[in-house]
Amino acid sequence: MGFFLRGSNKLILLALVLILLGLNACGAEHSPVIVTEIPTNTPSQSAPPTATFTPIPTVAVVAFNTLTLIPTVERRRDLTSTLGPSPTSPLRPTFTPAPATLTVTALPTLAGLEIEYFANETTGALAPGANVTLFWRVSGAERVSIYRLDAEGERTKEWRVDNEGRITVATEITDVDEAKFELVASNADGVANAEVTVPLAAAANCALLWFFSPPPATCPNGAGDPTFQVEQRFEHGSMIWLGNTKQIIIIYSDDQQPRWLIAPDLFTDGQPERDETIQPPPNLFQPIRGFGLVWRDNPRTRDRLGWATEPEVGYDGIVQVSGLTDNDKVTYLRTRDGGILELSENGGAWQILPYQPPVAVPPTSPPATASQ
Repeated sequence: MGFFLRGSNKLILLALVLILLGLNACGAEHSPVIVTEIPTNTPSQSAPPTATFTPIPTVAVVAFNTLTLIPTVERRRDLTSTLGPSPTSPLRPTFTPAPATLTVTALPTLAGLEIEYFANETTGALAPGANVTLFWRVSGAERVSIYRLDAEGERTKEWRVDNEGRITVATEITDVDEAKFELVASNADGVANAEVTVPLAAAANCALLWFFSPPPATCPNGAGDPTFQVEQRFEHGSMIWLGNTKQIIIIYSDDQQPRWLIAPDLFTDGQPERDETIQPPPNLFQPIRGFGLVWRDNPRTRDRLGWATEPEVGYDGIVQVSGLTDNDKVTYLRTRDGGILELSENGGAWQILPYQPPVAVPPTSPPATASQ
């Protein structure tokens, strides 16, 4: 029976095909009959829907899975193509160095290393070779140096200094118009620097030479006068005896006025050299001869100077003077350690200058009857 049904189905399908062919050949008027017969002759149990439609979803599922994977691959390609041009994009070089700049160690250096100030105390123009006092303050530095710069800005001399202080240095006699100094501070992270420019005036065209260098901006009244000198240091100053004028120069190291004065040497041979009733403290001395006479007879001088800290010392000296009146007169004389003592303002100021002898000065011998 089952075979018959399957056979009849084939016949029915064949008949339908023939009918359709016939209708196509004859015309469209037979189409209502064909449409009516198709649903009438199709049994619900003749073709199992499961067997007929099972392979269709299988193919659809396979195709669906394939189509699902393809977009995944395409998206990866899209990502690759998007990232690919990024190295050549103008935005990447712009943002790449930015983090490096923000994390570089120079930033903490700027915050921790600072030159608070670097200046000089001089006002107005100086003569070439004159002294200049520089002062500075630096924070966060492990090393600080001051350099003298030449006309081309090259460093010619170095002074190692502390993070804060002042130093007196000489300009060069060959400097023209200005002298430059550079302060360089550094630590493990960086370097900071600052410059000071000191204006210079043209050197005086003097007929006579000064006995020392660098020379003052003025010309001397006369040639240097070699003389035998004696010096003694005290707790708060010093005394210098000049053999050529028989005078005693008293230098006070305190801030009272006068800062210095000149006293005549009134000591003569045969007078007591010292007062035996005066006993100095341990390791200190009572001045003798002319120094002792001035010291004992002038309580103010004695109180300001204090006791002598060493015995007197004799040496070959020299004296030179500029200025014609007491107010502008400046006296320069050599100290026992080679420095130059400048006495100015009629007792109002003094200072020690560095000594660089430009010319030889013939030595002098103390006179046989020299006294102080």
